[in-house]
Amino acid sequence: LKTHPDRQMEVLSHNKSFVFFQKSPIPQGPLGALKTPLIPQASLAVDPLHIPLGSLVWVETSDPLDQKLLQSMMVASDVGGAIKGPARGDYYWGVGDEPGQKAGSMNGPAIFTVFIPKA
Repeated sequence: LKTHPDRQMEVLSHNKSFVFFQKSPIPQGPLGALKTPLIPQASLAVDPLHIPLGSLVWVETSDPLDQKLLQSMMVASDVGGAIKGPARGDYYWGVGDEPGQKAGSMNGPAIFTVFIPKA
């Protein structure tokens, strides 16, 4: 994109689900939609039209690298442009090579159980 800035929009329009990364200005890591640091293996990005931000979500899925059962209580603390619908989420693995490999490989079925406090 730097080499051909005149073609930037052409390239970006091929995938409506692109993500831009930047170094986090705070040492705890990136901030989610709740303006709190995302916690590896505890923060989940969701569609807030279906899962309220701040909700606890029990997630059952498999580790994308070794396929072992993965069960985790997570907090719906972020959103994403490609996360649409009631049973969609983005599991935050953290930063670094291994979390990056897991995040890039994760694309499988999961069971969500959402805990919403009574009003």
